[in-house]
Order: sequence, then structure tokens, then C-alpha cells
Amino acid sequence: MTNHLTVENLVELNMVLVNQFGDGPAGVKDEGTLDFIIVKWY
Repeated sequence: MTNHLTVENLVELNMVLVNQFGDGPAGVKDEGTLDFIIVKWY
């Protein structure tokens, strides 16, 4: 079975990494574009 990243996975990963290493706000500007990129590459 192959597991694929979802928009929710990437948003959560972004939040974790920004909270741990960054000093800016966590989040994604445009989840629609992120979804498009995920669908295109898988």
C-alpha cells in the first residue's frame, strides 16, 4: 500500500516545523494551490 501526503498532512507538518524552528506565523496562504500541486504530482 502506498501512502500519499494530503493537504492536511502538509498543513500540520508546516505548523510543527514553524513552531519548532521558525519565528513567523504557521499556516498556508492558499490551500487550493497546495491541493492542486499534490494532485498534479500524484
